[in-house]
Amino acid sequence: SRQKKYASSAIIRKARITRNLILTNPLKKSPIPGLNRKKQAMSVKQTKIWKFLSSIKLAISLLAIIALLSLIGTFIPQNEDPSFYISKYGDSGFRALSNTGLTDLYSSWWFILLIVLFSLNLTACLLSRFSLKGRSMGTLISHISILLILAGALIGMLYGQKGYMQIGETQEAD
Repeated sequence: SRQKKYASSAIIRKARITRNLILTNPLKKSPIPGLNRKKQAMSVKQTKIWKFLSSIKLAISLLAIIALLSLIGTFIPQNEDPSFYISKYGDSGFRALSNTGLTDLYSSWWFILLIVLFSLNLTACLLSRFSLKGRSMGTLISHISILLILAGALIGMLYGQKGYMQIGETQEAD
């Protein structure tokens, strides 16, 4: 009786261990139908890339970098003639600003890359934390609206037309 009790508990422990191994190993087929698809979806969310993209720390860091660069972009006049930058910052200052893309900051490839990375991060955060509860609908709507604003900004940066017209106080323009 005592041996049967120990033997049955050992079998149960082994079954639990075996079941956990089967369920956590994506290469082995699960005895429960439909579980492999769920596990595959969960395994995507457990990859290092997904964890990196859905990180709140990444979102805060990207937002801080974008805000800092936008602040710099407000202090350095954008899209001016080279003579303006040379007269204000000198020849070496103009070369430094021009080489880093700070004279056209909002259309530079690295600023666009930061916006795209922030959009991917925001999407990954939304997908990993989304639920259909009533109180999370406000979060969903606000995140989607931020993504729409970022998409509009990217479209404007990549495909928009830029123009400049100086108009005096008493003048009219068409």
